[in-house]
Amino acid sequence: MIKGLHHASFAVSNLARSIAFYESLGCEVLWQEDKEGERFSATVGIPEARGKVAMLRIGDNRAELFQYINPTGRPHDRRNCDIGAGHWCFSVTDINEHYEALLAKGVKFNSPPRTIESGALKGCRAVYFSDPDGITLELFQEAD
Repeated sequence: MIKGLHHASFAVSNLARSIAFYESLGCEVLWQEDKEGERFSATVGIPEARGKVAMLRIGDNRAELFQYINPTGRPHDRRNCDIGAGHWCFSVTDINEHYEALLAKGVKFNSPPRTIESGALKGCRAVYFSDPDGITLELFQEAD
């Protein structure tokens, strides 16, 4: 029986750079370690896999960043509409404040924050942006 979601994960090209970026968003590094060996390779399904991993705390949730050293991965090239594309959505209390702070740090957004006009999330606000590897992220503010 599934009890819940333990963590979500992204493969990244440079773990140190990604950690710095996600820390700037307010994420906390719980631990970091190197991964390699036959058991690890079998688990991830990649022969001779070797990498570095960091587990982050994001509020009450955990997220993993993984840099494969061997083999190195291809750059992220999925659009939001592509099968298998995913994103992390960060819940915030003041979307404009976070948007302006990240914009000042050079973060690239798809648009300014938008208010959702209909449906189950009517009145909520959202904005999509990218991490240093082009991975889609979202800021989300509940309706008042």
